[in-house]
Amino acid sequence: MMEQSFTRERMAVQIKSSVNQQVVDDYARRLDERNAGERIMLICHSPAGTLIVPPSTGRRRLELVQGSEVADLAINAGLVDWTIAHAL
Repeated sequence: MMEQSFTRERMAVQIKSSVNQQVVDDYARRLDERNAGERIMLICHSPAGTLIVPPSTGRRRLELVQGSEVADLAINAGLVDWTIAHAL
């Protein structure tokens, strides 16, 4: 569970190095069942194949951030030095 410091928006976040469609489907189902958080996000820098977000079964939909979008967000957030330091 994370909270945006500026907006106080809460979100459930799961970070994985690699996922396939079966994992995405499983996380969408499990995270959708949780009561906590307003948003649900799965972050994966090395997706296995083409991934799609399954339709939501509840009130919240999984947000999938993958591949080059993860790198773009890290660069835009000024996390290049932090990422390099933690990759070594």
